[in-house]
Amino acid sequence: LSLHDALPISCRLSNGTVDVVIVPAIGRIMRYGYAGEENLLWENPAWAGRTASTQPDVWANFGGEKVLPWPQSDWTARFGRDWPPPRGADPLAYHIKMMPGGVLRMVSAVVEPFGYRVVREIHLAGIGTALSIMTRFEQMTQSDPRYPVAIWTVTQWRAPDFILAKMVDGSPPLPSMGQFKSIEPAGSNLLRIERQPGVSAKLGLEADALAAQIAGHSVVQRADRLNGQIWQNDERAQVY
Repeated sequence: LSLHDALPISCRLSNGTVDVVIVPAIGRIMRYGYAGEENLLWENPAWAGRTASTQPDVWANFGGEKVLPWPQSDWTARFGRDWPPPRGADPLAYHIKMMPGGVLRMVSAVVEPFGYRVVREIHLAGIGTALSIMTRFEQMTQSDPRYPVAIWTVTQWRAPDFILAKMVDGSPPLPSMGQFKSIEPAGSNLLRIERQPGVSAKLGLEADALAAQIAGHSVVQRADRLNGQIWQNDERAQVY
């Protein structure tokens, strides 16, 4: 583990096998990859070295991994548009602190008008490739009861060859928005999804694990579901 200084531009976690780089000023994990190899996360070169946009209608798409308020379907009624994300919610700056056990704790300011702050605890295993991220919203001020919010984590991978989705209870996917190159079964409760380069498309899935195949590596993302938690139909996981 290395931290550059008390108020770092970036933080690097490494166990000798993989490196993870977090940039608190923009609230993103900007690198995950094998030490000495290319980043498996996508980075937008147009935003390299920048922190945010001063133009209200220009979304700073840095790439990497981040947190947004869900569901997106409420944004139009509340903010007059469904994209880009609400101002103040992204990009989001964090204060950071090292915790016992090598856990990096990130805490944001209160995100208005939602009234929550984001708390993330990031831990890289001592050996191997496992990266664990615990994310929660802490309600700090009163929110609008018409628009409850939950956590939406978004990861931009670097040009996956294909993605595998582990479906829950064999549920079929929703019809896709846009055009994928292919969506086909790949075994019991698995779907294989291949993108059409240069074409935007979105697919909602009742899936609890996604695996992106990138340059010979398979990167698996899992989300634990606790008793009582619910999602809108086919929004448990999405591929865009």
